[in-house]
Amino acid sequence: LAPLVNNVFGFTTNITNAGQNINTGGQAIAVGDEVMSGYWQRAYPTDPVIVRQLQAFHTQGNTAVFQWLLQSNSSSRKTLFTSAADDAQTLFPRQEGSSSPAGGSFTANSPFGFRVDNEWSDDTKNVQEHPGGGWGHHMRFYPLRDTYGNVVPNTYLMVMDYNGINYDYNDNMYVISNIKPA
Repeated sequence: LAPLVNNVFGFTTNITNAGQNINTGGQAIAVGDEVMSGYWQRAYPTDPVIVRQLQAFHTQGNTAVFQWLLQSNSSSRKTLFTSAADDAQTLFPRQEGSSSPAGGSFTANSPFGFRVDNEWSDDTKNVQEHPGGGWGHHMRFYPLRDTYGNVVPNTYLMVMDYNGINYDYNDNMYVISNIKPA
C-alpha cells in the first residue's frame, strides 16, 4: 500500500524496484530508493528538523507516539508529538487532543534516531524476527521525489510497520526535512 499512498501525494519516490517486494519479513534489505541509516543528522545545522505525519493506517483507536533520541544516549528520547487515536485510519492525522496536524520540529547537534511507539530507526533495538540479528528492519527511509522525479534536498519519507504485523510499511508515514544520514 505504501506505493499507492506515495502516488496519492504526487510523489515519484521509487518504493520498490521491479521484482522487489517491500515485505522482507523484517530483514534489513534495501528496496527501491531506500537509504539504509538508523541515525541521522541535520543537513543545515542552523535549521530545525521538521516532521509531518502524512498518514496513519494502523489499529483504529490507537495513538502513535513519535520520538527522537540522540544516538549517544537512547534514554534521551523526546516525544515530538502523538497522533490522535481517532485518526488511526486516515490521511493527515491530527495531534492527540488537538485539531493541529500531527507534526513538529526539533534541533539536535549530534546524530539522532527515531522511535514510533516501540519501533526504532536503529534495527538492532527492534525485536529480531530470526536469531542472529539483521531482522528488525521496521522503518524505511526514502529520499522524497517530487511529481517530476526531482529529489527534494535533504527530505525523506519515513515509513514504518509494527513488528510482525504484515510488513507493508504502511502503518505510519512521515515526511522529514533537513536530515541526512549520519
